[in-house]
Amino acid sequence: MSNNARYVKVSTDVFNAVATQLKKFGLEITGKQGNISKMGVSADYKYDEATEVLEISNVEVGMPASFAGFSTEKVIAQITDAVLGSGGEKA
Repeated sequence: MSNNARYVKVSTDVFNAVATQLKKFGLEITGKQGNISKMGVSADYKYDEATEVLEISNVEVGMPASFAGFSTEKVIAQITDAVLGSGGEKA
């Protein structure tokens, strides 16, 4: 499975809601692009407010997150659930 995901129709409100959801998992988004990393989970993100596109790339899961049952697929699924639950769409 890919370690990337792309989302559309991500308004600023949707982006902020996704950031709040991810913070519950310990993944803090600061700014419109960057890297999130916590407990063995890391990913790059880029949000384009003008086109309402959110791109997640280079998702990696290592220790200790992998011992807790996390995988690249599970992390992307959680991000996807947060985006869809907030009103965005998977591209």
